[in-house]
Amino acid sequence: TNNANVTVNAGGTLSPGTSPGVLTMSLGAGSLNLSGISTGALLFEIPAVASSVDLGYFFVAGVGDVNRDKTPDIYAADFNDGANGPVSGRAGVYSGRDGTELLSWLGDPGAGLGPGREAGDVNRDGRPDLAIGSYTSADGAPNAGKIELFSGRDGSKLRSITSLTENEQ
Repeated sequence: TNNANVTVNAGGTLSPGTSPGVLTMSLGAGSLNLSGISTGALLFEIPAVASSVDLGYFFVAGVGDVNRDKTPDIYAADFNDGANGPVSGRAGVYSGRDGTELLSWLGDPGAGLGPGREAGDVNRDGRPDLAIGSYTSADGAPNAGKIELFSGRDGSKLRSITSLTENEQ
């Protein structure tokens, strides 16, 4: 894989773009609609960090209004990011209004942090929290994986659920 652009399109799938290292969130008929209009106009770009390999390749999701600006925010991740070593992974929540990074997490070396979604309001603070997986984590057993719950308010870890079964990922 490479640092290809990806576009969230009408089918909800990701398709290769043309410029390296950018996740392009755009509108089209029946597609991701962040502002209530359907013009096909580019809303904003989320640039990949230098250690990114596959930003948004598999993991892009709406996560509710994390920063309470009345615009749903976006989760995007790169399970292959190498900031903490090969395949450590990186995940972030970005403003649905302008793409500004609101929260971010780095995985442990080899953990493959990335698969994630909104988890509801786990800690009952009025903001959506996030469940983020590290599918190749060896914390409990080799390649067993784990899921961590993080606060949507400040990004702090709320809980960790670690598999003890080897190769469960």
